[in-house]
Amino acid sequence: SPGHKRQMIEKLVSGARCAARAACRHFGLNRSTYAYRAKEADAWEAKLKGALRRKSNEHPELGYAKITRLLKQEGWQVGARNVQRLRRELFASEPDVINPIGLAWDERGRLWVAETVDYPNEMTPNRVGNDKIKILEDTDGDGKCDKVTVFAEGLNIPTSLTFSRGGVIVAHVPDFLFLKDTDGDDKADVREVLTTGWGTSDTHAGPSNLRYGFDNWIWGTVGYSGFRGEVGGIALAFKPYSL
Repeated sequence: SPGHKRQMIEKLVSGARCAARAACRHFGLNRSTYAYRAKEADAWEAKLKGALRRKSNEHPELGYAKITRLLKQEGWQVGARNVQRLRRELFASEPDVINPIGLAWDERGRLWVAETVDYPNEMTPNRVGNDKIKILEDTDGDGKCDKVTVFAEGLNIPTSLTFSRGGVIVAHVPDFLFLKDTDGDDKADVREVLTTGWGTSDTHAGPSNLRYGFDNWIWGTVGYSGFRGEVGGIALAFKPYSL
């Protein structure tokens, strides 16, 4: 019905606007940046509503699904929660980055990359290897990486990274490492072991996909390599291990 269609449209556009504003809060953007992003989201919402209503008026006999299908034909990418114009462009390539296994964007628009040339078979006994954490940056605003900084090196199969407390947490079995730059040169000069006990039986099944959640917890996944160790003085174990 027309009423149901309107409800679906409102839900679609409000979800996209909330997502944009939530992203600003998540990355700690300042007030002016937040206001700009919110204004940008409002302008986008108006365009979207116009496109949806135009199509609805042109084809009053069609339902919501067929209307969104027509918008796709015009170049809109229509999903369950947002509709926006998208395009793919190359940001970085070899030799600037090789074998990326983990990515994270910081609040300055820089891409942090866990790069592993040792993966999957060159795990070293002393956990020193040829892998790096790099910062890829676009300094002239053309959408392409033109500056590469090695934040940390000598790693061996880092499988993920996420930001925390002004630094990065890196999954580097059997440890989770905390790396931080304290003198502003974008080079890690602090290295701490946060936890240890992550399984090393198979590099394909270790911890990965670390994400800083809206609840201030670090979320991630781990496969069948499992975990057995202590966190905050409490013994924990994930399969295949047991306490």
